[in-house]
Amino acid sequence: MESHELAEFLHSASKGRLSSTKAEIILKHVQRDNVPKLEYQQAQDFTVKSLVRQVRNNLFELSAVDDEIEKLLQEFDYPLTSIKGIDNLTCAKLIAEIGDIRRFKSAKHLAKYSGVAPVTYGNVL
Repeated sequence: MESHELAEFLHSASKGRLSSTKAEIILKHVQRDNVPKLEYQQAQDFTVKSLVRQVRNNLFELSAVDDEIEKLLQEFDYPLTSIKGIDNLTCAKLIAEIGDIRRFKSAKHLAKYSGVAPVTYGNVL
């Protein structure tokens, strides 16, 4: 691989964070290590590139699923995602587990149902 090819790839893959200087450093180290090409290098390169494409596609699909979950969550009047650490998926899981939150008389009842209510034990002698 030529320096400019690696530079273009790194620039694109890093969304502009890695420069052509980084590509030259990487190539210099590879050349210095004098790594021989393997007998089936082309097949291995193809396999690695295929796996990278699959990972990118999976990330795209996960993003699309998250978008669909976000649209679905708008049907509910639960502002759970306003709580720090609660993303769309966690919110959807909570709604799926709890169901209609209005069935609980108070926040204490919901906390008790979910098992997060604090319990105080007095000294029993």
